[in-house]
Amino acid sequence: MSSVSYTVRKRLLVAPSSIFSRGILLMFLVMMIQFSMMLILPLYFQTAASLSPLQTGFLMLPGGITLAFTAMIGGRLFDKIGFKPLLVVGLILLIIMLSLFTRISSDTTTTEATILYAFFTIGVGLSVGPAMTLALNQVPKALHAHGSAISNTINQVSGAIGPALYTSIMTMGSQRFIEGAEGGDQSLLEVQGMTEGVHIVYYTALGFAALAFVLALTLKRKDQQLQKS
Repeated sequence: MSSVSYTVRKRLLVAPSSIFSRGILLMFLVMMIQFSMMLILPLYFQTAASLSPLQTGFLMLPGGITLAFTAMIGGRLFDKIGFKPLLVVGLILLIIMLSLFTRISSDTTTTEATILYAFFTIGVGLSVGPAMTLALNQVPKALHAHGSAISNTINQVSGAIGPALYTSIMTMGSQRFIEGAEGGDQSLLEVQGMTEGVHIVYYTALGFAALAFVLALTLKRKDQQLQKS
């Protein structure tokens, strides 16, 4: 048991430049952005546009359906064209959508937000699946259970860190804006402050997406080879 544990640490965790580590890091960055979008976007529209939880649910629904279909199609394309084209296209799409979300305001219609979020989920679907599959392909068959456990743990950690990080950023940005304002209608200031906080959130997410894109460029087609021993 100790021998297996040592092997897992050595082959999956210790080598920071390994394909497995980079694949897991890519998955972590994209999932953190996704979980944050799933929280920040409906929260903003419930506050800025006074949408009900049901209405924001319908706003997010097309994106969820799109993500499911994209993940399914991405899995098939992975075997045909490899992970690299999927990752590059997916991350470029993420960067474009996040750039557009940095301009979101109370004047943004729910239709516009729904369309933007749907395209955002396409980028997620083309990025997460290939990154996870690529990482697990590097794990020898005898250690697949350990590789899957690490992948699932990273998934949970990203779901905890992402929303907490971006909610804190949004709150601090909003408070700083309100404190710097020279007075006025309090409800309007709160909406403007939250808009400013959300913009900072998406600029931060954009930075993480750019980092993920650079990381994806360090991977090569030959890295897709499945380890069997």
